[in-house]
Amino acid sequence: MQPRTERHVKGIDVSHHQREIDWQKMKSAGVRFVYIKATEGATYRDPAMLLHYTGAEQAGLKAGFYHYARPYNDPRREVDNLLAATDGLVHDLPYALDIETNEGKFDRTHIAHFCKVWLEEIEKRTGERAVLYTYTHFAKAYLDASLSRWPLWIAHYNVGKPGENGIWTQWAVWQYTSGNDGLPYPGDLDVDVMEPEFFDGGWRKAQVEESAAQAQSEESADREHDDDGAGREHGGSGGGGSHDGTSGERGQGGVSGEQVKAAFSDVPSGHWAEEAIRKAAKAGIMRGVAENKFDPEGPVTRAQMAVILERLGLLDKGDKEADQLA
Repeated sequence: MQPRTERHVKGIDVSHHQREIDWQKMKSAGVRFVYIKATEGATYRDPAMLLHYTGAEQAGLKAGFYHYARPYNDPRREVDNLLAATDGLVHDLPYALDIETNEGKFDRTHIAHFCKVWLEEIEKRTGERAVLYTYTHFAKAYLDASLSRWPLWIAHYNVGKPGENGIWTQWAVWQYTSGNDGLPYPGDLDVDVMEPEFFDGGWRKAQVEESAAQAQSEESADREHDDDGAGREHGGSGGGGSHDGTSGERGQGGVSGEQVKAAFSDVPSGHWAEEAIRKAAKAGIMRGVAENKFDPEGPVTRAQMAVILERLGLLDKGDKEADQLA
């Protein structure tokens, strides 16, 4: 596990145990993000959530919500609770699952399965990959490698770097103290550091890359299937234009590489997705949300995803099957 350095972004996590927080002073002290407790179990909602959220938002801090797990419940019901409590609230950081108790009776198999179902349910219903919070000893005793694809928020105090846990080799967030660390708050306070890439949107990058890889794999499988017959309608050998959409139906309405370079003022040079944005715009698969704007860190709605899938031609197969049944 990596140590904490000056390049890491400082933040805090709070609940109803911390009520009177001067968020402007926190920002002046170097705090850049906050994780706010939203829910616990299947029914509990933290009464200070909106107070903290409003204060952090007004101060310009990035905010995320965490859920405290009670693994004697159905994890899907606990997801219901979290999503209902945070409905309509914009979050700049991924949802977090806080797992730190086995309720005195559950073993590794049960706890790991609970977490996996919870994390998959969030992903299925929001399109986002959550982060998993736990502490080193608990990870070693009750979690397993089935959870390694989700980013880690680790708690480990009074050490130069978190201890090894046998599952993750890197953390995305590290809660390194519960003792305030000199911040302007009269009492104990959990203090964290975050990898700057994660803070800058890297958590979205990971899920986008995985979704893109999955879509590409499915598209390749569809093309192989179409090559057996139906796909030849688009060309003698199953072709339909080049893969990057520069010709054929997919390229219609696209723009050139030079036009893309000048088109989106909010996509800085060196942005981690610059090349993908260029290709998507050039192919006509994705376009700007407004004149000269791409909104690279904006969330993708279900409607927008449907349009993207339609432009990729991934919905044509369903239309053909429906026509055959009609």
